[in-house]
Amino acid sequence: MLLRIYKLLIFIQCILSWFPVPSNAVTDFIYRVTEPAMRPVRMLTERLMGGRSMPVDFSPIILFLIIQMVIEPLIRILF
Repeated sequence: MLLRIYKLLIFIQCILSWFPVPSNAVTDFIYRVTEPAMRPVRMLTERLMGGRSMPVDFSPIILFLIIQMVIEPLIRILF
């Protein structure tokens, strides 16, 4: 259940990044919760691209895949 909520927050952050939304308590909370997981993925993609940033941020997609393919199966196995 928590992973579903987290994936929803990542999706909302993606949508918010497309539009100029003024900072408020809700948007600050979303960025504060999702950014610690997205930052390492973003740094990894930049490192793989030779230090260049890409015009499109693929870190949310990669994070979704990591959650779907690694974290969720591990949770099912452990619990």
